[in-house]
Amino acid sequence: MHAEHGNSLVEVSERYQQALEGMILHQEQGVTIFRGGPLDLRHNGIEDAWLTPIIVSDGESHTSFHAIQINGGQEVMQGMDFELNVSSDIELKLGDKDSPQVAELNRLLTQPGDGKPRTILRPSIAGNIAYPVISTPATLAHPDVVLARAQKAAGIFGSRLVVEGSDIYHLEQEVFMPAMSTGDLTMGKVREVNSILGDVFVYPVHANGGDPWKYYEIVSATPLEDISRKGPMTIRVDSGCDIGQCYHDGGCDCREQLHEALIEAQTRDGLVIHIPSQDGRGYGMATKMATEGGKRGISVGYNDGLSAMDTIEAATRLLGPNYDIRTYESVGQMLMTLGFTKVNLLTDSRRKLDALEKAGLEVFRQPTNTQKNGNHHAHNHVQAKHRTPDYFAD
Repeated sequence: MHAEHGNSLVEVSERYQQALEGMILHQEQGVTIFRGGPLDLRHNGIEDAWLTPIIVSDGESHTSFHAIQINGGQEVMQGMDFELNVSSDIELKLGDKDSPQVAELNRLLTQPGDGKPRTILRPSIAGNIAYPVISTPATLAHPDVVLARAQKAAGIFGSRLVVEGSDIYHLEQEVFMPAMSTGDLTMGKVREVNSILGDVFVYPVHANGGDPWKYYEIVSATPLEDISRKGPMTIRVDSGCDIGQCYHDGGCDCREQLHEALIEAQTRDGLVIHIPSQDGRGYGMATKMATEGGKRGISVGYNDGLSAMDTIEAATRLLGPNYDIRTYESVGQMLMTLGFTKVNLLTDSRRKLDALEKAGLEVFRQPTNTQKNGNHHAHNHVQAKHRTPDYFAD
């Protein structure tokens, strides 16, 4: 199975197909429930949290959901109330100060409460649960359809969906509305977000043709038209990581890298190019949660559960040596189309640097320097990546 992308080819191995089948916990009436994996919320005083990815499909379209179990593993989800939350992906990742949905989800994720189990069900607006079944605002169904699919997902668990306090029609703001088309790109209407680091502009972009990642978000502190093309411009090419960026998982530095890039963008008129569908190194959330289990020594269908692995060991055990299928050629083409020729790339990844150079950009590299307040789980995650040839040793 593969997706055409310009001159490149994103290949999905038979091993991934087999692994994905092993990650499916249950299928019924168009609902696919994956095994999921642990969330590390111990820094918030929550000792036991689990995320279960769910896809609800009618054969023509689909909605992806994250079922977040707090104070208990997946087995206690059966028969529980599912609390619906429709917070925006990008608003969660940027720490939007104005959204009541974001504030409510952050409250639930950062306060252990009374220790009783609870389940939150949230539709994923832009992301990837199982490649190539990618969600984008252009594929977002009408809120009534999303609500019906959420009720169906909860019903499979014998649970009741609680919608009180959740503005389901807030999702209408997420629907992709084309504003302009430039070459291979269709840009949507810009939105302003009052982020944790100040006001920023978010430009939704759909890549036309056979792009495997389909959807991008350009984030800047300055309107695009006001940014100098004389360069070099500071940019961060940021792969989506929902558990770190949306749910504050303590096991990676993805949220910190995104916010560091926003600071750079604010001080240097730079850009963050966010790729929501590259979660799980391109394979998606189902794979991501399986590797999270491997990192914690939890049996998730592919390891013996006897010993914890680092992130690279877990991914390799599950998928083999081709554990990362992300490509970045479209980012280079996007920047060239927008008139940029020189960039100061905030990265530790050799692959990102090479891809932008191949697109014709003049690239200067700036290392990342994110910190996680001494969290050794995140430190081990970062160190494991830097031991591979794809990353700079510094």
